[in-house]
Amino acid sequence: MIAQSARAAEIADAAYYFAIARLAASEGSYGEALESFEEALRLAPQDGYVRVEMATLLARLGRFTVSPAQRNERFNRSAKLAKEAAQLAPQDFDILSEVGNVFMNFADQDEAWAAEATKAFEAARILRPEELQILLPLGQLYLGADRFGEAVEALRKVRHAIPGNSMAESLFGEALGLLVTQRMREGRSRDAEGLLAEVLTLEPESLQARISLADLQAQRGDHGAAAETLREGIGTETPELRQRLAYELYQAGDLEQATEEIDQLLAGDFSAAGGLKILLLAVLGRNDEALDTLEAGTEEATEKLAMAATVARLMDRDGFNVEAVRLLSGMIERRRSAGDDGGVRGLSLELAQLHAGHNNWQELVDLLRPILGDADSEMTAPLRLLYAEALTQLGRSDEALGFLPEQEDGRFLAKRAETLIRMGRDEEGVQLLTRLSQSKAAEGALQAALVYQRLERYAEAINLLEKIVAGNEESAEARYFLGSAYERAGKIEESVEAFRTLLKANPDFAPALNYLGYMWAERAERLDEALRMINKAVAIDPDNGAFIDSLGWVHFQRGDLESARDYLERAARLISDDPTVFEHLGDVYSAMGDSGRASELYRQALALDEGLSATNADQLSKKLAALEAELSVPE
Repeated sequence: MIAQSARAAEIADAAYYFAIARLAASEGSYGEALESFEEALRLAPQDGYVRVEMATLLARLGRFTVSPAQRNERFNRSAKLAKEAAQLAPQDFDILSEVGNVFMNFADQDEAWAAEATKAFEAARILRPEELQILLPLGQLYLGADRFGEAVEALRKVRHAIPGNSMAESLFGEALGLLVTQRMREGRSRDAEGLLAEVLTLEPESLQARISLADLQAQRGDHGAAAETLREGIGTETPELRQRLAYELYQAGDLEQATEEIDQLLAGDFSAAGGLKILLLAVLGRNDEALDTLEAGTEEATEKLAMAATVARLMDRDGFNVEAVRLLSGMIERRRSAGDDGGVRGLSLELAQLHAGHNNWQELVDLLRPILGDADSEMTAPLRLLYAEALTQLGRSDEALGFLPEQEDGRFLAKRAETLIRMGRDEEGVQLLTRLSQSKAAEGALQAALVYQRLERYAEAINLLEKIVAGNEESAEARYFLGSAYERAGKIEESVEAFRTLLKANPDFAPALNYLGYMWAERAERLDEALRMINKAVAIDPDNGAFIDSLGWVHFQRGDLESARDYLERAARLISDDPTVFEHLGDVYSAMGDSGRASELYRQALALDEGLSATNADQLSKKLAALEAELSVPE
């Protein structure tokens, strides 16, 4: 009984000193306050409130202490007391939230203290999940720790509960923007779209957010949605936005509306929208108007030629091959009438490359035959090389050799050697490649190696490429081809090492990012890293159909069929003559249960037989047969 009475007296005294300490602290008598807290702590060593209040005072004093040693001493004592308080009262919301606040005082100085603040607030949140006094600092801590998703979730609740809170609005906007970037980096574009839409509800005038959202919608092929997103922001009257709107309308097939949008821009600045206007007129079949617009856009002939070439490439990429040919052919005739022989040759090379890209070999021969006889500019070599390739493809290899002189120009030697080997004259061809690989020209050995690679003679290619890399370790191009040769020869470890070495020195080398990422996707290995690499490649070259195909395929391997379908549909539009893309897309639809669509896509892939090996064609035929057998089974 006496012991109990004594203990009660101690508690009463502790409460007295605790009250004195708080009063002294409020009046600025910090020395007296600390002494009173110490006495209260001695009398009530198990009291969490005494510890957390003293910790709060020490943290506050520490922030305004000039002496580094004394500041650290106060912070450390404060942290110790706060941890002890949390241990003494693990289910007390008030103490846990105050412990979090203590550590928030110096969380910006040490990640470990920020982690302690987060730990305390999270423990308090378990007790009261919707308590705003902990959600705001917790959101701030999550933001500082790059836990953007959790920051957005916490801060969103604060915004809804306290509309107009400037701090919550600012932190939420920052967290949302960073989460968008993170989701895009992770390849979670659908999530990023939803977040960007939320950003626009906060900041409808944000041009960056609007264009980013339109980019994502366009990347998955929904150009109608992209156009609508852009149209909603057109009140800003930014030419860039209207031009982009016109382009998305064009991609969505609304050519007339796209043309109207461009007409509103043309009065201001030809360079801002002239190329797109030319493209739209050409696609609409108004070729003479397109050419007139092109001619009127600039006085400089070189600019006219560059614009015509650029527009034709875009049209061809978007599936308007016939219209692109018509535009270039019309421009060639105009340049010929103007006596611009250089312009005729330049555009003829552009048109020849377009024909070659679609295996239109006879059209290529008919185009180049009249101009090759007197071509004497730097265009001669690429024109002759294309002409020889067309003749070879048409089965006229002997005639092709006549356009490939046996001279020191490595391009001719390499093509001549390749043609000879394909004709069965292996010894002559190898002699030329040996001569080429031993030439003084730095590119000679690389050109010889690439011939071996195209002929699928990977051992010879690897031998030359290893020597090139050993003599010039900084040659990113040679190391890239070495990595691809290793992979095709089945030397996967060596291939990975070559690409990793290349990317360490050249982290933005997009073809290597895509190649290594696709290698892993094909093998269903390291899919997270593959996704990051391919996403980076696509960010560098967003209209590269092969990269988009890789992106779709890695999503398929990860089980994200919806994203895989979106990207592969876009890849099929960008490279409509690649059987692999159609096979991949068929695999996606098959996995989604749409056997009819999958069967149709497999047939499209088989129809592009020039791009298929015998093994791939056989595998594809088996897939198609299995699907058709499934479709023929009565329900």
